[in-house]
Amino acid sequence: LGWGHPAMALPLVRLAQLYAHQRKHGRAEQLVRYALTLQARALPCQHPDIIASLKQLSEIYHGLSRYSDADTVWRLAQALLEGVDGRQQIVRYQYPHPPRLSADSVAVGNEA
Repeated sequence: LGWGHPAMALPLVRLAQLYAHQRKHGRAEQLVRYALTLQARALPCQHPDIIASLKQLSEIYHGLSRYSDADTVWRLAQALLEGVDGRQQIVRYQYPHPPRLSADSVAVGNEA
């Protein structure tokens, strides 16, 4: 599978969760936004994976002290749960290019 395959979205979100846990919120944001791009190409906007990614993005924005953005994204996720067609709003949070990753950038538990 290549970077652009929709099946890559879930592993990218999981990796973003790891980055967020390490307080690398900027990196986590890129990954979740790119995952949203992949998901939006392949899934209906009310799909649970898209909603979960939006909630993760909201948490990342909270970690970046971007509280207004966090609230806006959370409300979008909630609206999608209620059946609102939010395709136009989701586009706003997409990241069009695959993030650059290296072996060092994804290492876990390294003492630096």
